[in-house]
Amino acid sequence: MIIRNLKQDEYTKSHKVISAAYTFKWTEEDEKKIFIPEYCFGAFEEDDTTLMSVMYSVSLGASYFGRFVPCAGAGMVATLPMYRRRGCVRKMFDAVFERMRENGEIFSFIYPFSYDYYRKFGYEQISEKYLLTFPMSSLGCVVQNCGGVLVDDSIGFEKLRRVYTEYALTVQAAFDRSDAMWEKKLTTDPCGGGLHTYLWHNEKGEDKGYVTLTLENGTLT
Repeated sequence: MIIRNLKQDEYTKSHKVISAAYTFKWTEEDEKKIFIPEYCFGAFEEDDTTLMSVMYSVSLGASYFGRFVPCAGAGMVATLPMYRRRGCVRKMFDAVFERMRENGEIFSFIYPFSYDYYRKFGYEQISEKYLLTFPMSSLGCVVQNCGGVLVDDSIGFEKLRRVYTEYALTVQAAFDRSDAMWEKKLTTDPCGGGLHTYLWHNEKGEDKGYVTLTLENGTLT
């Protein structure tokens, strides 16, 4: 087995592995948006051509006691069914962790499909995510016109970014969001994209929070 970074002309191979391993549709356009060869690891057969398994590991920053420290985020871990149980993922993690040590990256984060599975590689659960569903009438208790401003330009975005960063540094393991991360979470063209972000300020005019929402088929998310 050969573990190495994928080459620029091999992204279609990783696209095929991910599409076969996951239930969601993964297109070549999706792949092109995030494909950075030095972040893409592959487990190859000895012919150095047959790709069995892939893993992405990107460098990022995360909050730790009031500052952002260098970390890595792992994702898109996938193995073709016929090559599973051969140790591909473990060998790729060995390579990723070695690169992290070389880069001075302290923590690694992953959104797992199974906590038990990734505990085998040294990960542990650090947070929980809650999804709440309730009738929109329940929002009647929220004070209306209390300082919300629709973010639809770069000035509002920079204010929002400051609000997030100030908060992130008060908790543990919040990401220092890159431009690419922000692009997935808001748009300054709410009319065209259907994604609306409101920046909230208190009675002193201080920007203190924000909410991002979409409305589709009668469901406010």
